[in-house]
Amino acid sequence: MGIKRGLQIENSVYLTMQTEQNQVNRATLKRDVLSLIDQLETYIQYVSQNGYENLSHLEKQLTAVNASIRTLENQRIPIPNDLRDLKLKLTHQTSEDKELLEVKDLVAKRLTELLTKTGHSAPSKRVNTGQRKRDTRPKTENTVFREYIIKALKGFGGSARMHQVLDWMEEKLDGKLTPRDLSLRKGGEIVWRNNAQWERYKMIQDGILKSDSPHGIWELTEDDK
Repeated sequence: MGIKRGLQIENSVYLTMQTEQNQVNRATLKRDVLSLIDQLETYIQYVSQNGYENLSHLEKQLTAVNASIRTLENQRIPIPNDLRDLKLKLTHQTSEDKELLEVKDLVAKRLTELLTKTGHSAPSKRVNTGQRKRDTRPKTENTVFREYIIKALKGFGGSARMHQVLDWMEEKLDGKLTPRDLSLRKGGEIVWRNNAQWERYKMIQDGILKSDSPHGIWELTEDDK
């Protein structure tokens, strides 16, 4: 009886410890989840309020600086250090904003998946009954973007970050893009950049670009390098 009683006490103590541990884990998990929700809310607020607007402003500044540098180079005039420093600063800021905004679609996808797993359905998009006037101005065909994406990636050795590819394309397509290409979408994105990103997705489906590259990296498959 003594041994049996001792085992009962030991099991009771073990169960009590397990219960307490589970309670601690649950409390920690709850705190972590609430913290993540706060961070996610901060991110969404940034993207919705000024993310694309800020990126568009930086891109316009960078385009103007690049144009000034090209003009000076064509005239064989030395580039001022202040102008070079400004280009580096804008390039860095633009890169950071782009990388931050790149995860927007990933966040939306993962949230939808999580809602589905918990038995909740993602809220449906509101139907806009108002007709939006279609832009019928000429635009650059996506096949052109495909050609330049391949050229850019080959120039970078087969892989590069998204912003590096798009910035290279912007320089090479200077003077070739149409006003429609250079206009802004409702979300603040430049039209041609958005179209180029969609073409990149099609290139993955066609087996030209890798589908398992690290996030934010565009990479040619071995057959296309």
